[in-house]
Amino acid sequence: GGDESLRRTYELLACFKKDMHK
Repeated sequence: GGDESLRRTYELLACFKKDMHK
């Protein structure tokens, strides 16, 4: 459902943020 999609987006965002911190 949409909830799962949102969770996936959140995880992707976290990964992106980590990359930016590097």
